[in-house]
Amino acid sequence: MALIDRVTARLSADRQLNLSNPDVPGAITNDLTRLQAAADDAEGIFETVVGVDYDDTNASHVAYAVDGVDLILRVRQSGRSPFTDPTVTEWKRSLRELAGTEGRATFAPKATTGYTPSTPETGRPPFDQRNFDDIRVRAPRQNQRLPGDTN
Repeated sequence: MALIDRVTARLSADRQLNLSNPDVPGAITNDLTRLQAAADDAEGIFETVVGVDYDDTNASHVAYAVDGVDLILRVRQSGRSPFTDPTVTEWKRSLRELAGTEGRATFAPKATTGYTPSTPETGRPPFDQRNFDDIRVRAPRQNQRLPGDTN
């Protein structure tokens, strides 16, 4: 079932009529083109913000997307842009919360080890110096060429 079908199943006939025909006071049928355009827009915004494709079999996806269609139609009816309207911004914020449980859900790495790094000593590399305490580096002998030395 497409999103437009979910919208028509959930919104009353009068609401659909009023939202899809804001400029036609005596309309007796829905403007299906306008309803479909709003459904396409809501689905696109949903997929962009949540990070997964809209899934018609997922109840959360359907609930958020139907609300989005209703919201987009109401905002357009008032003459405002859905891209700058604060209520659409709030809907997008709620979609970001949904995204935390969907495709963009990420978890911060967390270490549970009891090890702690040693404190760096001056003049030594900034890694665990205790492993290198007994190593002594010899200086090259006089007139000895090192690999890669061009002088």
